[in-house]
Amino acid sequence: MSTPISASFWGSPTASKRALLIHGLTMSSQSWEGIARLLVAEGFFVVAPNLLGHAWRRGTDYRVSALAEDLRPYFVMDTHYDVIIGHSIGGLVTLSLLPFLPKTKETTVILLDPPFERLETVEKEKIWFMKEIADARTADEYMAENPAWSRGDSMLRALGIAMCDRTAVEEIFKHNTPWSFSGLLKNIPPHVKITLMVSDPKPGGLSHLEHVPREVKTKVFIGISHWIQYECAARPPNHIKQPTHPSMSTSMSASRWGSPTASKRALLIHGLTMSSQSWEGIAQLLVAEGFFVVAPNLIGHAWRQCTDPHVSTLAEDLRPYFSMDVSYDVIIGHSLGGLVTLSLLPFLPKTKETIVILLDPPLERTAEQFKEDKIRFMKEITHVRCTDEHMAEHPAWSRGDSMLRALGVYMCDGTVVKGIFEHSGPYSFRGLLKNIPPHVKIALLMSDPEFGAICHSENVPVDVARLNVKVLDGIGHWIQYELPKAILDELPLPRAKL
Repeated sequence: MSTPISASFWGSPTASKRALLIHGLTMSSQSWEGIARLLVAEGFFVVAPNLLGHAWRRGTDYRVSALAEDLRPYFVMDTHYDVIIGHSIGGLVTLSLLPFLPKTKETTVILLDPPFERLETVEKEKIWFMKEIADARTADEYMAENPAWSRGDSMLRALGIAMCDRTAVEEIFKHNTPWSFSGLLKNIPPHVKITLMVSDPKPGGLSHLEHVPREVKTKVFIGISHWIQYECAARPPNHIKQPTHPSMSTSMSASRWGSPTASKRALLIHGLTMSSQSWEGIAQLLVAEGFFVVAPNLIGHAWRQCTDPHVSTLAEDLRPYFSMDVSYDVIIGHSLGGLVTLSLLPFLPKTKETIVILLDPPLERTAEQFKEDKIRFMKEITHVRCTDEHMAEHPAWSRGDSMLRALGVYMCDGTVVKGIFEHSGPYSFRGLLKNIPPHVKIALLMSDPEFGAICHSENVPVDVARLNVKVLDGIGHWIQYELPKAILDELPLPRAKL
């Protein structure tokens, strides 16, 4: 029995080329951010799934073959990929996927330092990984140890550790004894072209040439450690130099959880200086309720470029998520995302009822409040706080919540934040609650004014049909972190127990 699938996506699903990226042990789909953006620039639609035991996914069978079998849904309906890249144990999973590849199309497979044979060192490496999880390091510690990594790389590495199941890591070593996988390189199908990228053994490379058949195309990177995608990103997809801070891109990106064939769909829209990943906790709860969940990244966030930061433009950018008559049973918007959600109402199909849940959206801000908000957000961008600082300020948050908050701020474009305030004056959006379509029901969840609420009762229009308003006593602006049950309570019954 395993938990539902989850993945990160970049680029347009209609792109002419597709790439599948498979992460390594104690990592997550988000760790591919830099490589994914380079691939999107080359015209790819990029999919990065989360392996079992990672990103809060659980399972019972952690053999490499089982990890590969779990990814079968990414090959349904003859889905194919032009390129598949696997790092570390993800490289072994990639090789195990070769039988699933369509024989009518050539596939380029790139393996990044996979550990083919670890018979003598496997116990030592198991102890190292268990210690890595028990004594989770900060992004600053990873940067100090790995000077070639960007802060974003280091934050994503720390996030991967935080989301990884200690028991699953222990079981991965247990279920794959003896650790011997060089046989996967034999009998490569004729429609598959493999390139093996081997790290330098001195800085910690795990793949060794004596375990590789001579006919396999192999490249050795002297001076490069096991983390090729962070230290030498140009070479896996293309000879493009990776910037220290990922360049901005206009292409779409999103996180998804659950099965696309689920009977219910949910769209989650994040707030200012956040990202799609910030919905992780709520998304997992929704998947347990039978939903397929999609969380896009707004322009100006998650390294997405933005030249027109009006709320209406942010909403217009999400139109592709409604193409081909795609509908959602539930749409949830937090803060600025709530205003974007209201701006999306005209796009919703009139043939289906949609429940909209707004989490403390800033419907109205006085000139003084507006000025204070701008100063606070610009300071937040300029002086990015670490996970521990967010946890100290918000005791109700988990470490994962705090890490995702810090990551969202880091990936946000400061010029866009500034532009959002400059393009939104006077700040008045209460009019978006008027004339709610008959096929839409809205639940407005307001935080407690004593705990930093930015949505206030006096700014909510009265006697609005199909609008239900609740004030959550003792809960701050971050409702999805502090009281997720309140959100699920707005879902139609029947529901599973929390």
